[in-house]
Amino acid sequence: MKCILFLIVLFLLAGCNTEPPEAEVIVNENTEISTFRGTYHWTEGAAEYDVPPQLVDSQNMEPVEMEGGAVGIVTFDDGSDPAVSVREWHRNEPAAELDVRDREVTFPEEPGMYILEISAEWEGEFAKSSSYTFYVEIVQA
Repeated sequence: MKCILFLIVLFLLAGCNTEPPEAEVIVNENTEISTFRGTYHWTEGAAEYDVPPQLVDSQNMEPVEMEGGAVGIVTFDDGSDPAVSVREWHRNEPAAELDVRDREVTFPEEPGMYILEISAEWEGEFAKSSSYTFYVEIVQA
């Protein structure tokens, strides 16, 4: 009986999420990169934000330094496991897609500043999606 009550409470709490979870990228198990949640479509609403390069400026985001070719894993604070893609932005246009497998993203080898956007999509009864922006500086290894 206690188990059933616990499951009911858990189900109700899970259904109360009116916004997408927060996301971060963990690189080489020791560097945590915070992201800024952008545009999303969720069960009880939606929000539209600027494109990632404008978010980097408006949020005064500082780049996180890392070596080229580093591998990071995209995690969500609710423990969910949505389908994830990551793309680079140049000026105000999306550019190259980064290699992502099982939420593990391989960063570019070429040194430079990169504005990146995570696109996450959750399956289920309601289509849910969210984007997350972060900023990195790739340095020579």
